[in-house]
Amino acid sequence: MKKKWILFLLSLIFILTFINGVSAENSTIELNINTEYNENINPEISITHNNTNIEYTKTVTASKYQITANNITTNQSYSLTISEPGYYSEIQNITFDSKTIQTFNFNLKATPTYKLGYEATVNADKILHFSSADEVLVITTAGMTRINGVTSENALEGIINAAKGYITYGQGNILTLSATRNDPTNFAFITKKGNSLTMAFFKNESKKPIYYGTAGPELNYNQWKTLQELLGNEDAYSYISIANAWSAGMPKDILTQATYHGHVCTGLISGQAMIQTLLTHYPPRDEFGLPLENTAYYVISVPGGSDDDAFTWTMDITPGKRAYIGIDTMTDKTMTGFIRWNQTSKTGILIIMSYNEENIKNQFKSIYGLNPDISATNDLKYQNWLINKLQTNPSSLINILYEFKGLNYDSLVYLMGEEIGKGNVTKSAHGLDMDYILNLKLENSICETSHSQHLTKLTENQLKQIGIDASNMAINYFNSIGINIEKDYSRLYVLTSAGYVRVNNTSTSMVFDGITEVLGSTLSRKTLLPVHTSLWKDLVFDFFWVDSANNKNTASFSLKYNPTLDKLIVTGNSSETKTKANYIIQQGIKI
Repeated sequence: MKKKWILFLLSLIFILTFINGVSAENSTIELNINTEYNENINPEISITHNNTNIEYTKTVTASKYQITANNITTNQSYSLTISEPGYYSEIQNITFDSKTIQTFNFNLKATPTYKLGYEATVNADKILHFSSADEVLVITTAGMTRINGVTSENALEGIINAAKGYITYGQGNILTLSATRNDPTNFAFITKKGNSLTMAFFKNESKKPIYYGTAGPELNYNQWKTLQELLGNEDAYSYISIANAWSAGMPKDILTQATYHGHVCTGLISGQAMIQTLLTHYPPRDEFGLPLENTAYYVISVPGGSDDDAFTWTMDITPGKRAYIGIDTMTDKTMTGFIRWNQTSKTGILIIMSYNEENIKNQFKSIYGLNPDISATNDLKYQNWLINKLQTNPSSLINILYEFKGLNYDSLVYLMGEEIGKGNVTKSAHGLDMDYILNLKLENSICETSHSQHLTKLTENQLKQIGIDASNMAINYFNSIGINIEKDYSRLYVLTSAGYVRVNNTSTSMVFDGITEVLGSTLSRKTLLPVHTSLWKDLVFDFFWVDSANNKNTASFSLKYNPTLDKLIVTGNSSETKTKANYIIQQGIKI
């Protein structure tokens, strides 16, 4: 009787096994993955069954992907998803055969916004010939605008991929012009050969240019009028002034600020000259403010000038930082007060500067005999002269009116308002009330000297290598805790101050290309996230990994670059940096 029961149970197990097709064997399949434009991007592959992720190992041979999945049930359907940036994900329902290696073909289709950026770039290259140019630039509203209700970052991804290395974030030659989501999506491709600039302009999602021709100081009256008619007066000046500044050698970080401001002008350049003068003679010594909002200076100005955007952007004193107050209490509207506050002694140094646009223009007129206000050509030549001054002698563009030390807390409250550190403009703020300030009879301050002005600038290759080294250190760390980082992984986020801070007075945008080369992270993929900060802060990196199968499973790794040692220093790992990075990433995901 017992033997019959054993035979019955064995038969039942055999029948159930046959019906359900249960197999503990691993099964291998082969994938052919093609994209519409044949990019070489590492795709993300996921396999699920009943909403459960299936683990697998991947081998890449001759552009084919062999996937070996674990513990597969051979006669049941699995969902296999292939994803790449800029493309629609493709899903196929498949069944595994443990005895043979099946081949599945995937042909990914580009999204409309990706196609727009890609094809506009290809068409621009056909007429501008990127390979024969000295330099290439694109200025676009993509990334800011929406197309049919969809954000347009994929157009930026298309530009980068179609440009084949001639346009990258690190080179600082893809500039996103500030725009509203309802504005047209425009692309201006500019090539430089010698001192000549040529532009192909694609307006409002067009893949064919509405303008092809001169874009620099060689513009004559008729060409400028044509541009104004085709682009509109404001847009014409925005694109042409920024392209001209790029050609003249304006630093990458200031070009980025110019796209935020909307154009290049005397006010913007003079504001930058004030900042450079301030940092040279009164470098930052202390920081104050709320956590994550620390600033080194209070700034008092009259709102409405182009120089205000320079202060708020480059010094990271945007209104939310609560260190900038705009109040019109001065006769000279170009005056700006900078207060370097000492939290320990509760005293500050007050430096008041201004710029005189008329005097600056008169200097240019006396040297070149040209009036910047007469023509676009003269104005562009004037901007080039200003940019050269900014690079070689910024203090010559501005006036230091007063330098006082010993400002106390009561006087700070009088100037800035009663809610220091809590509010921006209050009823009790008096701004630069010069009668009050002069009656304080403060001692004159003596200029200090910043050593950063005398340090050797970093080369583009050195900056890129910092990005490469930081990325490889992150990969090694994650490997040490059992996490394999693949290039182009969409859930590895790199937060960095690169692009905003300077090292040895060198713009750090080229760090981006090092990160992209190793990790595939880019701004357009929303996996490379520059954190806005003031240009004198540290060059830092936070690498934040999120498990694609479980959002709660995260890990992080943090670094800081030490320019004195020319070395990356580990500043934190998962337990120490997770809270800050997780907050930023989660906020981004909610938007």
